[in-house]
Amino acid sequence: MKQTLNPCKPRHPFALAAHRCKGGAHRRSASGLRQRAARELRAELARPSP
Repeated sequence: MKQTLNPCKPRHPFALAAHRCKGGAHRRSASGLRQRAARELRAELARPSP
């Protein structure tokens, strides 16, 4: 029995990979900012007050 492999369809040479198709401003997302604020608040509340 002879097996034949179909060659893969060639990729578009000018198309970008999906992980590179992120446009817009380079800044943290809203959820990232919210998590950071919560982390900072927990750290401030854990510090002993004078």
